[in-house]
Amino acid sequence: MQKCFSFLFSFLFWGNIFLFAQNEGKLNKQKIVVFTPLYLDSVFDINGSFRYDSIFPKFINPGLEFYEGVQTAIDSLQKVNKNFEIFIFDSRSKKKSLLQNLNATTLKDLGLIIAYTTVSESRELADFAKEKKIPYINVNLPNDGNINNNPWFVLLNPSLKTHTDGIGKFIKQNYPAKSVIVFRKKGAMEDLISSYLTPFNQTTSKDFLNLKFVDLNEKYSLQQLTNQLDSTQQNICIIASLDEKFCLHLAYQLASVGELYPLTILGMPTLNNLSKDFARSEFQAITVIYGHPFYIEKSNKLNQQLTNQFQFLMNARPSDMYFRGFEVMMKYAQLLYKYNSDLSSQLTLKEFNVFTDFDVQPIINKHTLTLEYFENKKLYFLKWKEGMIKEVL
Repeated sequence: MQKCFSFLFSFLFWGNIFLFAQNEGKLNKQKIVVFTPLYLDSVFDINGSFRYDSIFPKFINPGLEFYEGVQTAIDSLQKVNKNFEIFIFDSRSKKKSLLQNLNATTLKDLGLIIAYTTVSESRELADFAKEKKIPYINVNLPNDGNINNNPWFVLLNPSLKTHTDGIGKFIKQNYPAKSVIVFRKKGAMEDLISSYLTPFNQTTSKDFLNLKFVDLNEKYSLQQLTNQLDSTQQNICIIASLDEKFCLHLAYQLASVGELYPLTILGMPTLNNLSKDFARSEFQAITVIYGHPFYIEKSNKLNQQLTNQFQFLMNARPSDMYFRGFEVMMKYAQLLYKYNSDLSSQLTLKEFNVFTDFDVQPIINKHTLTLEYFENKKLYFLKWKEGMIKEVL
């Protein structure tokens, strides 16, 4: 894997990080810009030599795999004669800023921006997209980064509010008569999550839930947890935090009494980062459920095909970012190809979905009734039970 990635990085470094999808049948090709964190200035020295000979740096993997997914999609589109002029930039470049790359003369008449970014980078791209009236698709951020009044911006990773609302509605649908214990710790993000859950605790709400909020300090005891549990019925617990360390410790503590107290734990999307832990025997006695915006069945034929292709080239299994790069490029490039300059009016279409059933909806400011941006509202609820994961239908 290291040799394959090193070779690919050398190609990117000396190839100036842009690609031209060849097109023999159509003039005036639509132009697409892709930003992804490749860290080329960090991994190559001034002479273009790769700095890491013994250990391949893991921090570059997500952006590089996203690039690989995008490139695979470009190859697939070319095979069906849908060709574009594609520019791929390293968002961590020290030589040129994002705006310097975007303002290049070669990018005149740009039709689409796709980006894997930080919050500050996303704001820059969103401002540019709004000014130039170019659709901008962000593939990774779970928040809008204070971007508003921007009908050109699409947030594909659902926000924390969408995740929290999804959990509330999931419980209402699947455990409508149950009392729900909300475990949390002190913190700004925990307060935000609680504020999103509070409306469910109002008796006037159509999605009313009987929520009991329990604050835990740093040295909470197992006894404090069991005091809230009932051994005679199913206990529904929400871990209302994004702190992975806190979530994992609390999940382990609850799992340790799972034989005595029937337990279902629901949590925030960061629980997906702990999936390897949930496969352990310690979690056999409980059920863990969380929402996730990107989910692909392992039996999916295209998934298997792409996985085999990636393994053959890189001698490793691809991560989620590889598939995300592939499906986002496939979907939005084809929308651009079909609707061209009218793409901005078609951002909510489910047309050309690949793996994810994207449900892109307009976010409206309730006070001004103006369109703030677009957000994907689709969540897949995943369940870990007895060491196995599956989608909850």
